[in-house]
Amino acid sequence: MSALLDVVVELAAAREEVAQRKAAIDAKRKAFELTIAEESSVYAFRVATVSVLDAQARALAVLAYDASKNKTPCPGLSIIGKKHYAIDEVAGLAWAREKEMCLIPESLDVKAVQKLATVQPLPFVTVTEVPEVRIASDLLAALDAAPQPEYTV
Repeated sequence: MSALLDVVVELAAAREEVAQRKAAIDAKRKAFELTIAEESSVYAFRVATVSVLDAQARALAVLAYDASKNKTPCPGLSIIGKKHYAIDEVAGLAWAREKEMCLIPESLDVKAVQKLATVQPLPFVTVTEVPEVRIASDLLAALDAAPQPEYTV
């Protein structure tokens, strides 16, 4: 029992040190981000500008292509033919079953089976309990609240 308590106490101390170091890093990161706030703001604005200009260039290039059928409406831009498919999935599935083509085998929804197995037994599911260790998130408080065993020397 004392070996377990020793490890738990050491774990609590290690967790506390990790939390303190994370807080220090977060504070330094926040201070650093304040030093680059203006540059970050300009960068975000320029990224948004690029996005808007990209959309405008694409739209204008398509309009130019529609008018002239020129696949290079502007230097640096070209138009390619890309196929788009709209599929009636119900009719497609009926066809695929008839032809025995383009089918993906049905698969078992494991999460749904697990939920169902919690409320009713299923002949193909075996449920067992396995011990699982859970450790308090605030281990220091849990240790402080617990009665301390007496040790004799």
